[in-house]
Amino acid sequence: MDEVIRILIVEDLPTDAKLAERQISKELNSCEFRVVDNREDYLSALHTFHPDIIISDYRLPQFDGLSALNLALEHAPLTPLIVLTGSLNEDTAVSCMKAGASDYVIKEHIKRLGPAVLHALDEKQVRKERRKAEIALRESEERFRTLYENATIGLYRSTPDGDVLMANPAVVRILGFDSFEEISRLNIEKDHFGPQYDRAEIKRILEEEGAFEGMESPWLKKDGTTIYVRENAKAVRDESGKIIYYDGVIEDITAARLADERIRHEAARAETLVRTAARLNASLDLQQALTAVCEETAKALDVPIVNIFLYDPEDEEFTSAMALGMPKEEYLNLPKFPYSVVKPFIESRSLLILADSGEIVKQLNVTGFVPRDYRSLAVAFIQFGEQIIGALSVASIGEVREYTPDDQALLTGIADQAAMAISNARLFTQQKQAEALYRSRSEELEALFSLSAHLREAQTTESMTSVMLSEMRRVINSDGGAILLLDNEKQIFTVTQAEGNFLSELGKSFPSNEGGSGQVLRSRQPFITPDYSSMPFKASGLVNIANSGPMAIVPLQSENEFLGVFIASRENAPHTQPFTDGDVRLLSAMAEMAGTALRRAWLFDDVQRHLRHTQALHDIQLTVASSFDLKVTLNVFLEHTLTQLEVDAASVFLLDPHTLTLEYAAGRGFRTYNLDRSRRRLDDNYALRAALERKMISIPNIDEDASDFSHTPFIIDEGFVSYFGIPFIAKGQVKGVLEVYTRTPLHPNIEWMSFLETLAGQVAIAIDNLALFKDLHSSNTQLTLAYDATIQGLSRALDLRDKETEGHTQRVADMTLRLARAFGMMDNELVHVRRGALLHDMGKMGIPDSILLKPGPLTEEEWEIMRLHPVYAYEMFSPIEYLRPALDIPYYHHEKWDGTGYPEGLKGDEIPLAARLFAVVDVWDALTSERPYRPAWSNEKALDYIREQSGKHFDPRAVDMFFAILQLQNEIV
Repeated sequence: MDEVIRILIVEDLPTDAKLAERQISKELNSCEFRVVDNREDYLSALHTFHPDIIISDYRLPQFDGLSALNLALEHAPLTPLIVLTGSLNEDTAVSCMKAGASDYVIKEHIKRLGPAVLHALDEKQVRKERRKAEIALRESEERFRTLYENATIGLYRSTPDGDVLMANPAVVRILGFDSFEEISRLNIEKDHFGPQYDRAEIKRILEEEGAFEGMESPWLKKDGTTIYVRENAKAVRDESGKIIYYDGVIEDITAARLADERIRHEAARAETLVRTAARLNASLDLQQALTAVCEETAKALDVPIVNIFLYDPEDEEFTSAMALGMPKEEYLNLPKFPYSVVKPFIESRSLLILADSGEIVKQLNVTGFVPRDYRSLAVAFIQFGEQIIGALSVASIGEVREYTPDDQALLTGIADQAAMAISNARLFTQQKQAEALYRSRSEELEALFSLSAHLREAQTTESMTSVMLSEMRRVINSDGGAILLLDNEKQIFTVTQAEGNFLSELGKSFPSNEGGSGQVLRSRQPFITPDYSSMPFKASGLVNIANSGPMAIVPLQSENEFLGVFIASRENAPHTQPFTDGDVRLLSAMAEMAGTALRRAWLFDDVQRHLRHTQALHDIQLTVASSFDLKVTLNVFLEHTLTQLEVDAASVFLLDPHTLTLEYAAGRGFRTYNLDRSRRRLDDNYALRAALERKMISIPNIDEDASDFSHTPFIIDEGFVSYFGIPFIAKGQVKGVLEVYTRTPLHPNIEWMSFLETLAGQVAIAIDNLALFKDLHSSNTQLTLAYDATIQGLSRALDLRDKETEGHTQRVADMTLRLARAFGMMDNELVHVRRGALLHDMGKMGIPDSILLKPGPLTEEEWEIMRLHPVYAYEMFSPIEYLRPALDIPYYHHEKWDGTGYPEGLKGDEIPLAARLFAVVDVWDALTSERPYRPAWSNEKALDYIREQSGKHFDPRAVDMFFAILQLQNEIV
């Protein structure tokens, strides 16, 4: 610690105090001590010395450690105190610690004092920071409201149904509304605004994970324009664990997204130019440079045709020198075109852009410049300073292509790089013609460099092995050669590449323990012989090399993994030279380099294959999660099955458990056979065997199958060679069968079979989930119908009890729904309005018959009881969660606009809208119906009364709309 630590020591023995100071000084670089031995000096030191820590002896003549501790807690509560004593029993130590001491140290173990002081100071710092944090928290809470209102990011709260409960001004501004009240009247799921993602999927994420962060998605503003928003949200649950609302934060990232998109375009262009520059700098060969320019241009601009024309300043003409997308003989025979026709574009350093290549005849008066099937054309002129080198053109075929400013800038950039590369290549070519560029190099290094360069260019295993064999034969001057790769699973060698007398052996296989190749496999050392024909063993199955002369076989391996062998041979003739040690050493070095390249390529292929498999599974899972259409899911699944498993056709049959038949559901890749009406019983063919035996059926070669399967018209017409069938099993039950076919022999490895099983498992889960969803949807529909029938029955029961109001409930329910629709209520709200209207008088079930059916006016005491019927209704139905949204009418329909109603005495808009609408309809029906205590009023009298009560009993807007509806229905005389 750098600051001076003030240490107060309460001790009556100077030697003990000095000993304590020494121990503490070992741990603290800078400290100041003060020693006291009585209460008065101790209190004075607390207020003047302000110690950072107190070390107190437990027993003093006039003072003791517990007293010092109590005074410290009273006058300096944050200052730690360590009890230091000669002897201290366990009970006393516990008492000190309980009283608030930071630690205790026995003088016999005085070495503990220094670490104890450090520990106590650390605890003091923690307590200070905790207090500081508590103060900061209170200040933070005071600032929260200001932050909420003035935040630049949007804060909202919404229900799972899409109602917006809360939104700060930033949300209002981002979405283009005038106020939160305007937003609160809308629903995210039903109104055209807000996020455009699948809310069902988002609900699932929030239900399962509780939150999400950083989701970027398009949102619609009030005016219908699209913005991009970054959103964080979390689910808030009640005590039962049910989600009651979502809290979220949104940020308008439209500008940033557009900027990022522009940056990505710029980065992609820069990457293309850097890659092109790297390729052009890697070679000074003119043809390679031209090829690189064509390939990179085609890749960057995604065009089918790229041409490079070189300019001849003597003839002042442009001649086609290289092209991509057309045969060599075609582009070399393209007509030349003169400088004069493109001079304006060159001088202005602009591109020649033609939406349709036919315009070139009209604009430039040049015929035959481009083939007739070219459509849109763009030409950038290759210039090095003021020197014109050539032209780089791109063209579309068939469709019109618009070349954007980014396309034009990229084409210009590549043309600029081509200018430098072509100039350098020409200079290098001229230099090669003027002087000898060959230097003395060892044959081995030259060969390895050549092989390395060729391997870098090779993209596939076949191209790599072809390069390896050609380079090997060239550098060691062999008449024949072959590359044999080892299949570890089957323990066989296969001739993968062959030249010379090995050419007829291409594709053949033989056991890995035979011949010279088997000896190399066992020893991992080269095998050399001056006369292979005289050897007692031969490579089994390779008949055309039995009479070979000198032969060298070297291991093809990467680190400790054996991949195969290199074989080089020379003809068996009198003057044929045997392979030297140098030849074998060079061949071994080339094999080692080739083995590393092959293994790296295989590993890369494995990674790519696993990525494709993972992406395919992800796509299938995404389809399952986002679609309840089994046909869509199966089509996606079959598409990936054909692509990832590299099979020719596949079909899905689903099991009907009632008829024990497999019914066709989907298929891909079939040519002639119509499976749409195919139905198979569980006693027929291999698909049914797979379902019954609950395992994969594998027939790599249908022709060798013992059954009649290979002779069926289906197999013959389709030309299938291999068959695999695997059952869909979910939760122990067979859901169907997947069948895959190939028209070429297929010998799958373990990985292929495993991925087929994984695919089948994914679809089995999807089929099972979709069946469960269908059953659940049906159950929910039936349950809703049962609820509504129950409510209807309850309302009829009340009508039966109160004969004088029979039919009243249904009439007011129908009229209230018409009025609610006129006020713009949504369908989901109208459901609750209807239920509330049907239940509005159910509280009267609790009113005695003597009052409810009384023929005359009620007394004040009877009215007190009658006014309880809304409360009875609320108490009756509020425990039923399903009916809570419908309780506005049963509980509030006797509230009045001026606040004189019951049971709550609500006023104006405090009364729920549904109750205000219902009140008008209820009074209208009551007045125009016969009652025990009075006859029915005429329509005119009832309407006059309702008009007079507008603004008193009734919401004026509800009254106006009610009159409008009656007028439209011709119910007003």
